[in-house]
Amino acid sequence: MALRRNDLTVGQTVSWHQYVSSTPGKLPHTKGRDPTAMQFTRGMLFVDNCTKFLFVYNQVSLGAGKTLVAKQTFESILKSFGFAVSNYHGDNGVFKK
Repeated sequence: MALRRNDLTVGQTVSWHQYVSSTPGKLPHTKGRDPTAMQFTRGMLFVDNCTKFLFVYNQVSLGAGKTLVAKQTFESILKSFGFAVSNYHGDNGVFKK
């Protein structure tokens, strides 16, 4: 609770985390016939600290390019509701300015 104590507006602080799953997930367009190396085994979790809104973005890799696509997708969703991210809180420095 201490991390979100002063977060009183949507997008003021968004916490994020990268995850790795040992169980591969199917891609939405391949009907499960894709090689294991091309299945979802990683991703990003974004949580708005004010509202607790959770967004999950599944990925095949955690490379910088894919991670930035996940960030841009989350920001587009927030923008569609009229909000913007002011600050990120995460476990590494990928989004530091």
